Amino acid sequence: MEQLKDKAMLEKAMQEGQNILYFTAEWCRDCRYIEPAMPEIAAEFPEWTMIKIDADQWMDEMLELEVRGIPSFVAFKDGKEVGRFSNRNRKTKEQIVEFISQL
Repeated sequence: MEQLKDKAMLEKAMQEGQNILYFTAEWCRDCRYIEPAMPEIAAEFPEWTMIKIDADQWMDEMLELEVRGIPSFVAFKDGKEVGRFSNRNRKTKEQIVEFISQL
């Protein structure tokens, strides 16, 4: 899993390859709940690059993508959004794996 470093990295992730934007925050209890499983989930899907995005640091970009809750996942493949798992509810490992499997 990669950490978002700058706006250019975000733009590239949305335009090239197969990338899943993973929005999270340190203060978010539901994010902390799923965090231990994220490396395993990312390893299960090597064809996708998981990019971890701190929602506090990247709030404007999160709002531009209409992500309203965290943790949330937005998948891009070669410049097109191909899936979204975004809501305010706690997510389980099984739900995230199912989401990625259906991309």
